[in-house]
Amino acid sequence: GMSPLGAACRGGHAAVAQLLLRAGANVNSRTISKDDFASFAPLHFVAYGREAMVALLADETIPPAPTDGSTRRQPVPIASEEDFDRTLELLLAHEANVKARDGHGRTPLFIAAMNGNTDAVERLLADEGSNVMAVDDYGDTPLGMAAGRGAEEVVEMLLKAGAPVTATEFLAAVRGGHLEVAKQFLASGFDVNTADERGSTAIHLAAELGDIPAAQFLIDEDAALTQRDVANHTPLLVAAHNGNRAMCEFLVLRGANVLDRDLSYRSGSALAREAGFEDLAKYLRAEESRVRRALADTVKQKEKL
Repeated sequence: GMSPLGAACRGGHAAVAQLLLRAGANVNSRTISKDDFASFAPLHFVAYGREAMVALLADETIPPAPTDGSTRRQPVPIASEEDFDRTLELLLAHEANVKARDGHGRTPLFIAAMNGNTDAVERLLADEGSNVMAVDDYGDTPLGMAAGRGAEEVVEMLLKAGAPVTATEFLAAVRGGHLEVAKQFLASGFDVNTADERGSTAIHLAAELGDIPAAQFLIDEDAALTQRDVANHTPLLVAAHNGNRAMCEFLVLRGANVLDRDLSYRSGSALAREAGFEDLAKYLRAEESRVRRALADTVKQKEKL
């Protein structure tokens, strides 16, 4: 269950939290549940911020008090944003553990970052115990959480605090379509062609998603169309395998090589055909034939010389 202090902090009720702490409540008490609040400490709750907490509790209600005569359940009461800020300061003043991890291995900084709570992020970063390089149970970081949400201000704060940018964070920004965040990462010195553990780069991801604006942005930032993942797939082969014809046409126009093969020596047309995209396979076969003819013509011209 949830401790009284946890319940007060969930609603941002600073005055109630203060009374409970004065009465000896454990500032690091944990919530025992299997929902979003698994193993939450009070500090995790206030890190959400009012806006995110309101959205989270939109469908949650509490039973009527035994003495009010009502039979209708009421929405969970949520205090003001200022009260959430006061509650956060109160917990930190009582030496709440900023390194406490919830049931997913996330510290309060994770929660604040993933919800774009700039005030909480700023306050938590000011605490020497907060770790911007912490990693949760899924391999995510606070910076990756902020990038996936498109929280540009939080991203900037974390970068200034020394959070490193890896392929994980960059791919999170591209996956979410947050190109302004991707620009922030590139401006910090990140290499657009950095690959993840599968050898995939951001242009591979854009090709998989069929996200032409992202692909355009990445190519303009010198993303390599020749980059290969662990299956020897170029971005074009990834797009073909996923049946993204518009993306395939775009990549071909931008110079992708239609004659590339994967580890099994399959072309884009073969991958498209195997995946059931016959129209795309037909288009790619025509492009492959066009390129072969052009190459043959080039060879003939050289022979004449």
